[in-house]
Amino acid sequence: MLKVVDIVQGFLGSGKTSLINHLIQHVFEDETILVILTEWGKTQVNEIGSRAITYSWNWEQGFPLDEVQRMVKIGDRQRIIFEVNGFASGQELMNVLTQLAKDGHISLGASMAVFNGTTYNAIGKPLEDIFRQIALESEGFWITESNPDLYKWLSSIKPDSCKTTGSDWDNWYTRILKGQKKTIVQQLAPYVTCLTVIYLIYFYLLRLTR
Repeated sequence: MLKVVDIVQGFLGSGKTSLINHLIQHVFEDETILVILTEWGKTQVNEIGSRAITYSWNWEQGFPLDEVQRMVKIGDRQRIIFEVNGFASGQELMNVLTQLAKDGHISLGASMAVFNGTTYNAIGKPLEDIFRQIALESEGFWITESNPDLYKWLSSIKPDSCKTTGSDWDNWYTRILKGQKKTIVQQLAPYVTCLTVIYLIYFYLLRLTR
């Protein structure tokens, strides 16, 4: 069975670690987990015996393929969760994980982000590009200290994303996975359509030459 790898993004203090603790306790309660931390906030990941352990990585070093591959092999874990701070390159990590999944080393889980309403009001405008990038790289949002402006902004960036203000974690996570699969199908649709058209044209021309 391949290890499942999830990503949780967000700024310091937004609630990333709290979300991870909720997932460990309510969604992945029967799994062994490695949480790879790129920052330390006030809330710490609950290391539940030997079931959930942590590993620290300096996000300023980026996410080179060989290092990420080494990290996901740490311990005999069923699931890896990357906790990625707002200034780290979530897209770089996602590209590396996509490559590892394509090569059959891991299975991609959910890409999630935590947005805090107070933080958004304070620095959302000056750092809008970073906020936008985090939103675009994620399919599910946990909104803490929610406010109408933040909710409206997220809906404008990702209208079909799965949002929660903090309940029914299992259902929320499942909806994210379904949304990601749907997105992949939508991305492949133009290529499938193009190949179908080429095949029909070829078949039609082949009949004319007979």
